[in-house]
Amino acid sequence: MIKPYGGMLLVKENVTTDKTTSSGLVISAAFSENNFNTGTIVDIGDGEYNYKGDLIPVNGLDIGDTIYYTKHTGHEIEDEDGQKYLLLNAKHVLATK
Repeated sequence: MIKPYGGMLLVKENVTTDKTTSSGLVISAAFSENNFNTGTIVDIGDGEYNYKGDLIPVNGLDIGDTIYYTKHTGHEIEDEDGQKYLLLNAKHVLATK
């Protein structure tokens, strides 16, 4: 299992699907009007250290939370089982659900 460090989050991205209108027109998920993605937090790093050496934990987020974050952020990684995740800085989280 991948373990995030510092203020990083391990996120399982929620896949958006294409939508089909009543007339049969398919609208690709790539052209959605949303400027954000959603995902579920799988693991959370311990936090970051300030200039005094004090550990500041990641607050307000828990494992299992659904989060909203901006598109094109984070780093995609794959574990030894082929499962794909996103490593995302907690500072890039816009909101939780």
